Amino acid sequence: IIVADAAMLSQENMEKLDQKGYQYIVGARLANAPLSYIDKISAQLNQTDGAAIRLDYPSRSYQIICSYCEKRARKDRRELEKQLARARELIARKEFGRRAKFVQKKTQTANCYALNEALKEKTEKLLGIKGYITNIPQAILSNAQVIAYYHQLWHVEQAFRVSKTDL
Repeated sequence: IIVADAAMLSQENMEKLDQKGYQYIVGARLANAPLSYIDKISAQLNQTDGAAIRLDYPSRSYQIICSYCEKRARKDRRELEKQLARARELIARKEFGRRAKFVQKKTQTANCYALNEALKEKTEKLLGIKGYITNIPQAILSNAQVIAYYHQLWHVEQAFRVSKTDL
């Protein structure tokens, strides 16, 4: 079983792993999912600490496991509030700003910006939710086991950091 961070495996690479018969667990980029799919996750996932669901992803050979964590939700909420405060500040100053996630150009005229309400709503629906992509059937590996394998990834990342430091 290959376990990788979301940044490590592209859709193309996961398809190649499927073709070669490998099993994998990869962190999902839920923010990139269509709003209709995020709505489905939000509606089906009981947002109590430790809750998890497994959903098929349309026209893909894998499934997505979504879990909710109260601690993550609090952290996500604090981060969202900081980003929104920065966005509102930039909008008030009529600046677009670099890396301002929730600022969008309102019209074609210069210096007219607004808060991106659609992105804010999408982000709020994902507060506390982490996704995991896998091609391993639930009969073989439960949701809890998939999540546990993924959470062991930090050991590998720590070993790489130590190796880089020593080198």
